[in-house]
Amino acid sequence: MNNQEQKTCQSCKTTFSIEPEDFEFYEKVKVPSPTWCRLCRLQRRMSYHNERYLFRLKSNKSGKDIFSMYPPQAALTVWDREEWLADDWDQNAAGMQYDWNKPFLQQYRELMAKAPVPSRGIVQLVNSDYSNNGSYLKDSYLVFGSSYIENGAYLENSVRVKDSLDVSFVFDSELSYECFFNLKCYSALYSSYCKDCQNIYFCRDCNGCSDCFGCVGLRGKSHYIFNKPHSKEDYAKRIKKFGMESYAKREVLKKDISDLWLKYPVRCAKNYKNDNCTGEYITNSKNVHQSYYIDGAENIKYSHGLYVKPSSDSYDQYRYGDNSQLMYECALTGGHSANIKFSYHVYTNCRDIEYSWNCNNSSHLFGCIGLNKKQYCILNKQYSREEYGGLIPEIKKHMDDMPYTDNKGRVYKYGEFMPSEISPVAYNESVAKEYFQLSQEEALSRGFNWREANRKEYPITMVSSDLPDTISEVNDSIFSEVIRCEHFGTCNHECTGVIRIIPQELEIYKKLNVPIPHLCPNCRHAERITQRNTIKLFHRSCGCTGVVSSNRIYTNQYPHDHGSGQCPNEFETSYSPERGEIVYCEQCYQNEVI
Repeated sequence: MNNQEQKTCQSCKTTFSIEPEDFEFYEKVKVPSPTWCRLCRLQRRMSYHNERYLFRLKSNKSGKDIFSMYPPQAALTVWDREEWLADDWDQNAAGMQYDWNKPFLQQYRELMAKAPVPSRGIVQLVNSDYSNNGSYLKDSYLVFGSSYIENGAYLENSVRVKDSLDVSFVFDSELSYECFFNLKCYSALYSSYCKDCQNIYFCRDCNGCSDCFGCVGLRGKSHYIFNKPHSKEDYAKRIKKFGMESYAKREVLKKDISDLWLKYPVRCAKNYKNDNCTGEYITNSKNVHQSYYIDGAENIKYSHGLYVKPSSDSYDQYRYGDNSQLMYECALTGGHSANIKFSYHVYTNCRDIEYSWNCNNSSHLFGCIGLNKKQYCILNKQYSREEYGGLIPEIKKHMDDMPYTDNKGRVYKYGEFMPSEISPVAYNESVAKEYFQLSQEEALSRGFNWREANRKEYPITMVSSDLPDTISEVNDSIFSEVIRCEHFGTCNHECTGVIRIIPQELEIYKKLNVPIPHLCPNCRHAERITQRNTIKLFHRSCGCTGVVSSNRIYTNQYPHDHGSGQCPNEFETSYSPERGEIVYCEQCYQNEVI
């Protein structure tokens, strides 16, 4: 067995470790060990994925106007998805003979401009055209990375949600507004990390609760306000006095309650029902380490966003899953697929594919783009099974002997994911910018692309400060207004500058009795995901000193096993020491929830 090995990351120059179990996996999938650290690898994969931006362009096949996840400046051959799925074209037409005088990735870059790719990652949309990376959407608007959504708008990374607005990572819920990471909730507003709750407002980490306001860490409670019990009648009276229908009063409440949340302990990791797992947002999993947003997985490491279960035996997989295995250094891959490496958007019954992009229902591809139901292809050129088997080892050797070098001098031999400089989307158009925030100058200095958005100049008819204070004062004339966003480009949120209200949106505002927002969808999204924990892990000690928290803010309500002294437990957590939360170990936290 290999011993632990220390390496210096090609990208950030920090030292990282290759563990013995890592070497075992690399040997299993027949790849060399990485030369980039895990976070730089993740950032590189994320730099290929545009989730929330739609561009208008003309199909390179039919000339019709279409929505695309790729900007016109990417200079790709983009077809409408239905056109790409049709059988009336030769998928091998763009195929290239392998050139032994050029680095492989240079040839791959040339193929990117020629091979047709589908405009978006969508499946079965009904009246939901303004969406991307979505499936089974009905009557929805600006929904991204989500499935089974009905009558929703401004949603991302959510599944089975109905009649909801402005939510992220919400599952099996209805009538949700401004929520983050909730499960099985009905009529939840301004709430996060809640499960099996109904009629809750400004709640955090509550399970099985109903009719609660401004509560933290409750279990199976009803008619609580700020963690204090009330009669049903008194609760109704007090809730009405808060005046949540008023925008001005709601903004004060949001600030006060976010300060209140910091006065209660949080659990060191938001992980549930796991066996031997480290990371954040991991559920129902076994042997998952240094990973993030994982559900129902086993033997996974350095991965992110595998909440379409199950996934197994994979490293460095970003997004999707769904019965996938032996995946390595890939993004948006899965769907009954196996042995996919160094690839992006390869899904649905795929096997033994490397360095490929936008391929599905295929096997034995190397360096291919936009293929469907194909096998034994290299750079989109068809080969026999025998020819393919003989060429692949030679190409891998050629990649080592004549590697690609990017504009920062980083070397790409066989075993590296594709360089960010050839990504069809710019850094500020990708999800990488949300998790690894860089300025334009910083991004360019690290070898990423950056593209200034071509924003439309809209004739503003109203400023957000002039919006009615309550929804009861709003009528259908709001549909014709172009409202200036409160930030109006002064933030770092890719602000669109304006707000437009659509009929289905207004209907939900009225049903929930909430005011019109003063920020554009991009700014609202950016503020909402500030609740998301980081993808870095920090070694910390429990913040419980027996009677009070170590910062003397929270007083324990119940006795703990370690008595009145400092809790001895240490753990890995995504809460950095610089943050303001009171972080308790799992045992101390469970002692305090009621």
